[in-house]
Amino acid sequence: MTDSEIAMLAAERDALQTEVTQLRALVALRERQIHGIQQVTEALRANNPAVVARAAFAAAQATLLAPAATIYLHDPESDQLRFAYVAGSESQTLIQDIQAIPASQGVAGKVFQTGQIDIAVDIRTSEAFDGSIDARTKFWTEGPAATLPLKRPDGTVFGVLQVLNGARNAFTDADIEVLKTLAHYVGLALDLAERGS
Repeated sequence: MTDSEIAMLAAERDALQTEVTQLRALVALRERQIHGIQQVTEALRANNPAVVARAAFAAAQATLLAPAATIYLHDPESDQLRFAYVAGSESQTLIQDIQAIPASQGVAGKVFQTGQIDIAVDIRTSEAFDGSIDARTKFWTEGPAATLPLKRPDGTVFGVLQVLNGARNAFTDADIEVLKTLAHYVGLALDLAERGS
């Protein structure tokens, strides 16, 4: 073999090793996503919204590698989105001190109003982004985020699932499908719990 043939084979080997590493990472991510959806479906049996919320947060955070997530529920009397379930460093501040935002405020408000998913590579660039909560909590929202409507079986939007500050730069179609599935199950669980109370 000539030196150039050896070099070409070495380059091909390196490219294949890189591809194998990327595929292993993708398989590990998909396994976390599947595990998360399994946890949410198992949590549905508990008929406890807090258990479902925790399982959904774990799955959504595994999907986006995100440190913070919120489930907002709409309060029709005040027309606000209440911080019902929060995971992340500022969860107590959001639930106890801030408690709610206007139902039209920020990306969560936009998703609540339109019923459409908002997937952002950098949420701060969204025209609906509102940094006022960041200023109050000192938790700086940035980078990838997924905001999804929570719907009743009849399609009525009654809340929002938001996952913030993901470490990945792009969302695949599979990521979005996992998040849609999570939002669907969370919506069902919270709707059932509300009807049961």
